[in-house]
Amino acid sequence: MKKIIALAASLSICMTTAGAVRYSDTNGHWAEDIIDQYSDRGIIVGFDGEFRPDNHITRGEFCVILDRLFEYEDTAENNFTDLGDGFYKESVLKASAAGVIAGYENKIRPDDDITREEAAVMLCRAYDIELKPYNGESESVSEWAEDAVYTLMNNSVMSGDDIDELRASDSVTRAETLKMIYGIEAQLKVDEEPESTDEIEETALPSEEPSAEPSSQPSAEPQVSQTPSPSPEVTEEEITEEIPEEIPEEIPEEIPEEIPEEIPEEDTEETANSVTVYIEASKVGAEFIIEPVEIEFNDGDSAAYALTAALDMAGFTYASSGDLSSGFYLNSISGLDAFSFSLPDDVISYLDENDISYTAEPAAAGTLGEFDFTDRSGWIYFVNDEMADVGMSDYILSAGDSIALRFSLDYGNDL
Repeated sequence: MKKIIALAASLSICMTTAGAVRYSDTNGHWAEDIIDQYSDRGIIVGFDGEFRPDNHITRGEFCVILDRLFEYEDTAENNFTDLGDGFYKESVLKASAAGVIAGYENKIRPDDDITREEAAVMLCRAYDIELKPYNGESESVSEWAEDAVYTLMNNSVMSGDDIDELRASDSVTRAETLKMIYGIEAQLKVDEEPESTDEIEETALPSEEPSAEPSSQPSAEPQVSQTPSPSPEVTEEEITEEIPEEIPEEIPEEIPEEIPEEIPEEDTEETANSVTVYIEASKVGAEFIIEPVEIEFNDGDSAAYALTAALDMAGFTYASSGDLSSGFYLNSISGLDAFSFSLPDDVISYLDENDISYTAEPAAAGTLGEFDFTDRSGWIYFVNDEMADVGMSDYILSAGDSIALRFSLDYGNDL
């Protein structure tokens, strides 16, 4: 548990640090910001200037990442018949000693691609996550992985409204691996915040209560004892004489001078700080989810703020990871029952030409998000008609900006 808290604390530091490592094949990728963060921390590395974000990751490589995250100390004895002297050997044995990975019939299959359900189980074990029991009957998730997959789905680490939409048996890519880890660490960070708030309140209360009690009691008691002593006639005369003299003199002089000067200045600043936001999904047959709308903002607000404000205004809900100030990633938008999504003929031609497999409809009615229609799909945002090169929470709004959220079927290459 101490390790988890340490990771959550370090997360807030790394999110605000500009990364030094950049790759030639991640510019504009949906996971670019997350990739940069974990590369800067030394959790994962690239290959000769490339990251290869869409390559699958093996069980052995997954153990290496977890070993770098948790810095395991104990090493299990090598009883696996298929674990040679590969670069991942020590990390696999450490993960085994930590109870994160288990073999089957003395085999660990280090060179096999890890599946989404295997990754879910290992991450829940590594981060000591309390599992939420799944009481249904899944058609696509192995029984031994149901609770882990269901838990991560309910915490928006894995996207979907139903456990059978999560493609549990599919292999995980390098980018998806980091996204899942980031989602868990972001959630751990959020879970820690109430504790720190309680601590602040607990330390504040003792200092406030003593200061309130002495100041109120002495002032209240003399007033009660003095009130009966003067005669009622004298008290009423003094009150009626003093009130008319003070009120007319102070109110007319102060109010007219202050109010006219302040209000016009505030109104001018608020109307100047606005951006135009729209959300479109033309690649799946919906020109506008949200037509261009003006969103007001304050200095320092990010693109994530503008987009979520537009979604809230339209009455849509969304699944995301991170927060508006750091690492915000939009997984999916829900409440889209009024829209009928399908692939236009020209889009189908594009997918066929690029050997991209696709489905005829999204995984869940009324929802549109990553992995709908293709395994390369997701929401990508633009600033002033240019694909943004920083994360949504890292772009600080300027008055007059145009912020667009567009649905892509091919990592943005089709936009």
